[in-house]
Amino acid sequence: MFFDILKNQDSMPGPIPMAVRLQILRQYEEETPISAISRNFKVSRRAVHTLIKRYQAEGEQGLKPL
Repeated sequence: MFFDILKNQDSMPGPIPMAVRLQILRQYEEETPISAISRNFKVSRRAVHTLIKRYQAEGEQGLKPL
């Protein structure tokens, strides 16, 4: 699974995969704290905030990598 890939890495390599973006949003909607989401997926808090803002502004189109 995805977490097995991250187990031996300090951070997410490259762009965040779409499946992970959806999982991040799901955790956010479940009211998981941003810092916990960031830790769970080994991405910065800034990346989580950016993803949420883009989703709120553009819907699923906002989830696509730039």
